Amino acid sequence: MKRSNFFIWLGITLSLGIILGWLLNNKQPKLSLNNNGKIYEIIRYLENNYVDSVSFKQLEDLSIENLLSALDPHSTYLTKEDLIVNADPVLGQFEGIGIQFRMEKDTAIVVYVIPNGPSFKKGIMPGDKIIEVNGKSIAGQKLKDVEIVKMLKGPKGTKVTVGIKREGYKDILYYELIRDVIPLITVDAAFLISPNTGYIRINSFSTKTAQEFRTELSNLKKDHKIKNLILDLRDNGKKILESAVEVANVFLPKNSLIVYLEGKHRPRKDFYAWWDTLGNGLEIAVLVNQFTASASEIVAGALQDNDRAIIIGRRTFGKGLVQEQITLKDSTALRITVARYYTPSGRCIQRPYSEGYEKYFLDYYESILDTTSLYSLKQNIDTTKYYTVKGRVVHGNGGIIPDTIVIKDYDVPILTFSKTIGSKTFFDNLSYYIQHNRKKLLNLYPDEDYFAKHFKVTDNMMKNLLGDSYLFIGTPHRETFSKIIASYIARELYSPAAYLKVSSSIDQCILTALKYFNSI
Repeated sequence: MKRSNFFIWLGITLSLGIILGWLLNNKQPKLSLNNNGKIYEIIRYLENNYVDSVSFKQLEDLSIENLLSALDPHSTYLTKEDLIVNADPVLGQFEGIGIQFRMEKDTAIVVYVIPNGPSFKKGIMPGDKIIEVNGKSIAGQKLKDVEIVKMLKGPKGTKVTVGIKREGYKDILYYELIRDVIPLITVDAAFLISPNTGYIRINSFSTKTAQEFRTELSNLKKDHKIKNLILDLRDNGKKILESAVEVANVFLPKNSLIVYLEGKHRPRKDFYAWWDTLGNGLEIAVLVNQFTASASEIVAGALQDNDRAIIIGRRTFGKGLVQEQITLKDSTALRITVARYYTPSGRCIQRPYSEGYEKYFLDYYESILDTTSLYSLKQNIDTTKYYTVKGRVVHGNGGIIPDTIVIKDYDVPILTFSKTIGSKTFFDNLSYYIQHNRKKLLNLYPDEDYFAKHFKVTDNMMKNLLGDSYLFIGTPHRETFSKIIASYIARELYSPAAYLKVSSSIDQCILTALKYFNSI
């Protein structure tokens, strides 16, 4: 990926940010663009006189995008297509056929079939290659994944026919699917990780996250009588304020300040905990990393400032801007920053962006690469002292700084990991291995718990999956790499939770949390 494309992708992803829940329940304001003024005059002149062909809409959209990006990194312009793609995750559901896929060699390969969805009911399986959609070939056409998503998604009750190439079948298999409402599960893993400790991962935030979280926590308490909880917010950079407040509320005493918002044209608004006994008495460890942002930072910041949890991992992204959405006359929209959010101690955890859009994301990109020292995790800390409820000093000026810093998830050299597990060769070979061994593996290991306890990656299997990159792995790290590979196989066979059940025994953040619980 080119660096400029990285900025665009990351900017679009994180600008989805914090969307105030009441926007979902209130009519959004509409804004009309005036066809008078300097910008309109310039665009019309360019349209009629520029050396190459340009459209008014193209120039108008570009003007809006540049205007907003000059204000801050997360104010953004949304086309009609953007609004369709981005609306579903906030609501916790979408209308489609109920699969997740990845692109491999210009082909969409099904990696997960959502239980009880249209594809599940018709018998579509992980590993199936999507060759056609409604008679149109999509394999080898160099389509972007978002283009394929648009073909597969659609209103509930509408039909779509997909052509599938499945291992062991010579001909293409055709399935007529009736689209339906598909729930998006944001709490995708919850299990007992040690005799007294539960583990829950929130992979995103939607309007249904708090309900999902409470259900899973209740089950862990009822079934296992847990005393400790690991709350994993790593790689969660999305969604909405109210759900974050509801999750934090589970662990905080009544009337504890969770977060407050304030902007030049928005008076301060405080969010407090109300009565909730579900999390009472539990010791909490929250896991974070550089991709933890937005709503996740609200949860981590609230629990840290109220001295309710230990924060473990790496410095979070630092996305502390609040956007409101304004619908334009042509049904496109602006998502503009109207306020900042602050943790209970008064920290604004938004990273500085005064040096511009590219510098903002370049600094972040470089901090991801610089994982061999503490510099990237602690640089630019605000010298202002903020205090937790119990008087501990914490700092702001960009993200939540963990109480205990863990540089990397696995105790292996970063470069070695990149050249092996991060290589295209590994994923190509893994896909081939799963396609040819899925039935056999599922017969031998009927569920993910049995797999996690008994499956072993042999040295010969590791060589076959990694190819020449196997030579980069030193003897001391082979056991760790075998676990990492087993976790990827588990994910392909079962679910994201299966990946975590296997990898938890070598995950340095999880091991640090367990060590902390044992020390108190």
